[in-house]
Amino acid sequence: MNMAHRLLCRSPVWERRCVQRVVPWVVDGVDSRGSALEIGPGYGANIAALRAYFDEVAVVEIDPVLAAGLEARHPGLAVTNADGANLPMPEKTYDTVTNFTMLHHVPTTKQQDSVFDEAFRVLRPGGVLAGCDTLDSISMRVLHVGDVFNPLDVNTLRDRLGRAGFTDVDLECRGGQVRMRAVRPHDGTAPSRCP
Repeated sequence: MNMAHRLLCRSPVWERRCVQRVVPWVVDGVDSRGSALEIGPGYGANIAALRAYFDEVAVVEIDPVLAAGLEARHPGLAVTNADGANLPMPEKTYDTVTNFTMLHHVPTTKQQDSVFDEAFRVLRPGGVLAGCDTLDSISMRVLHVGDVFNPLDVNTLRDRLGRAGFTDVDLECRGGQVRMRAVRPHDGTAPSRCP
C-alpha cells in the first residue's frame, strides 16, 4: 500500500466507519454462530466488530509485520501469516469467510480467483462468503497511485464466484462498493439459501 493508503487504513476514522457501517452491512443476516475467518485484515479495522458479532474469529494476513501487529493489538485472536490465495487451513473449517476492501489489492484476476477458491475450500457446507470491495472510480485510482489497484468487475463477479463453486450469489452495490454474499452448497444435497 502507498503511504496515503496506510495512513487511512490505520486511522481511527476508518476503523469507526468499518465498525459502524461496513461490517454491519456485510454481515447483516449472516448467522453469527460458529467460526469466521477474515482474509486480509490489514491493520485490523474490522476485527473488533467481527469479534463482537461471531462466536469465534480468526484472520489470515499476508504481511508479516501487519500480522504481528494484529497479534499484539488483539490478544487471543488466531492470526495466521499466509496468503489468502493459498490458505494453510484444512478444508471445511469455517462457517463464514469474510473479506473487506482487500481484493482490489490482489494484483491479478487469477490470484483473486484463487482467493475465492480458497474461501470455498475452507468453508463448511452451507457456509457463507460475506465480503465487500471497492469499485472502480477516478477517486479510487487517485488514492491508489503507486499502489496495486485491481478493482472487481461487477459484471463478471457472479460468474467468477460460481466457477469457484459458490451458489446463491447475491451482489449489492452501494456507495462505491460491492457487497458479495455466496454459499458453499451442502455436499450432495440441494444448495442452501443465503440468509
